[in-house]
Amino acid sequence: MLHFFNPRLVQPHSIMPRYDYLWGGKDAKGNAIDLAKWDEEFDAYREGNRVYPPEVPDYADDSEIRYLMDFVLNLK
Repeated sequence: MLHFFNPRLVQPHSIMPRYDYLWGGKDAKGNAIDLAKWDEEFDAYREGNRVYPPEVPDYADDSEIRYLMDFVLNLK
């Protein structure tokens, strides 16, 4: 899940695009996802101004990322 949201959290030089837009506008608890704030926190982490990366929001049951995750997990 982390890799889909922002691959550079897993591999700093990844060329894979981000799929954060698949989370939609709300997380699993119905709270709004503030991608601009998340990007600011990630930039601070990447620049060494923050010890830990920002938390990746839990996806809502009706989000597109949920469907993608189900598809990928069923490829086994």
